[in-house]
Amino acid sequence: MPIGAPKDISDIRRFFFEPDQSKQHPYEALRAYFIENKPVAQVARAFGYTQGSFHFLRHHFRPGPLVE
Repeated sequence: MPIGAPKDISDIRRFFFEPDQSKQHPYEALRAYFIENKPVAQVARAFGYTQGSFHFLRHHFRPGPLVE
């Protein structure tokens, strides 16, 4: 798709509603936990993690250099 070409709004919405498995998916899960204060069980279920795997993700999450 050329730069500046109009994008189908459904593609843009899909980015938010169907995060891929790279960085967006864990970001959304961690955001739900840390920012929205959702319980681990709810976040794990919503994002397709087991509770154990979400605890692992949460434990290994390290804020970037701009977060102190």
